[in-house]
Amino acid sequence: MHIRLTCDRSHTAKNDYAQMGHATNIYGIISIPAHTAQTDRVWRRNLEIIAGLPAVDPVYPQLSSTMFHRQFQMGYDERLLPFAANYKNLKLGRIPEWIEKFEALIRQLMWLSVTAQIETEVSGNFEIGWVVAPDWMAKWKEEPWLPTQKWTTNGLEQK
Repeated sequence: MHIRLTCDRSHTAKNDYAQMGHATNIYGIISIPAHTAQTDRVWRRNLEIIAGLPAVDPVYPQLSSTMFHRQFQMGYDERLLPFAANYKNLKLGRIPEWIEKFEALIRQLMWLSVTAQIETEVSGNFEIGWVVAPDWMAKWKEEPWLPTQKWTTNGLEQK
């Protein structure tokens, strides 16, 4: 048996490097109130907003409808909406862009808390969380559908 080796000079180290990258996983949960008389309406409205996201976001870092699991996980007094995405070459310096896009989305939803885990191959692991402000949550007694517009956040913390 003879093996013939050939050299394809069209592949250079620079071209190979351009094809390689590192992965970043972002995943978490959005906790949605489930102890109100309007629980199903709140859930459906949140899902309608998520379904309105593009299936494929052309703007990097992407935020798409496909990253959200649309079947709820019932908790004690809340419904949990999980999300997850895998990104190529999402560097630490670009994570604030993803956070900005994500906050634009959650500003349209009604939720109690949100947590996102960010795992990078290059920069380590991070977490960011958002919690509805108590004075905003008090408004829900007057208005059955009121997207969360006021919250506190711990900011991006390295784990």
